[in-house]
Amino acid sequence: ELFETAKVLSGPRPSRAGGLAVVTCSGGDAVAAADEAERLRVPLADLAPDTRERLAWLLPAGVVVTNPLDHTNALWDDTDRVRALVDALADDPGVGQVLYVQDTPHDLPDDAAAEWARTRDGVVQAAPGTPRAVVAVLPELLPDDVAESLTERGVTPLLGVPAALRA
Repeated sequence: ELFETAKVLSGPRPSRAGGLAVVTCSGGDAVAAADEAERLRVPLADLAPDTRERLAWLLPAGVVVTNPLDHTNALWDDTDRVRALVDALADDPGVGQVLYVQDTPHDLPDDAAAEWARTRDGVVQAAPGTPRAVVAVLPELLPDDVAESLTERGVTPLLGVPAALRA
């Protein structure tokens, strides 16, 4: 937890007060993040009506706009739409930081690793003025090369949702 907190503190600072927006492609990860945020009393942002409309326009039909937000696998490997989602969240006056939950298994074949990277690139390319972090649910699922690339590109890599939310 100390290392994760140090990484957050050494990264970009929020330009305004606001809660955390959490994004994932998994409903299970969204529920786990919501439960952990509640347990730790981490304030999740209440999304403004305009933000909810933007997100609903970007998401597949039937996806419920909540925070944490499950963008579903329909947006997997869609850099532009993931970037637009993160931009919409970052533009919300109630959001101070964005946390994207993505595990990256070490043994992915090259084509699958490229999909993971393109999905992550949506977070990297979005909202340069808003602190963004990518967290692996399990610490061992964020390879060093991915963490180094995120850091070089201004996104904080974090290990484990509980430690990330504490940070």
